[in-house]
Amino acid sequence: IKSAKRQLEDAKTAQASREAELTAELAQFKADLATTEANAAKEVKEFKRETEKLKRTQQDAQVELDDARTERDEFSRKLELAIKEKKSLVKEIADLNAVCEEMMAMVESCSCKLDSDQASI
Repeated sequence: IKSAKRQLEDAKTAQASREAELTAELAQFKADLATTEANAAKEVKEFKRETEKLKRTQQDAQVELDDARTERDEFSRKLELAIKEKKSLVKEIADLNAVCEEMMAMVESCSCKLDSDQASI
């Protein structure tokens, strides 16, 4: 009986020891889990912050792109108007040159008549 009591006491002690080990192990797992969850929460918060920053950067870039496109379109419109104006001016110059040549021909014609009239006098 003493031996059985002793074995029972040893078994209880071993069980209590094992239970204490498991309790300590469980506590460590819980602490590790809490640390992991806290780190994950920090990473999620950082990810959200970076995502928002990237969204703002993308929005700013889109605004700049839209502004550049508007500027390009305005420049293209002005360039097209300048090209039309140049063509118009080139045509006007050609017309004026033609008028000038016609007038010069008339002046030369009149000058020749005057010369021939003076020569006959």
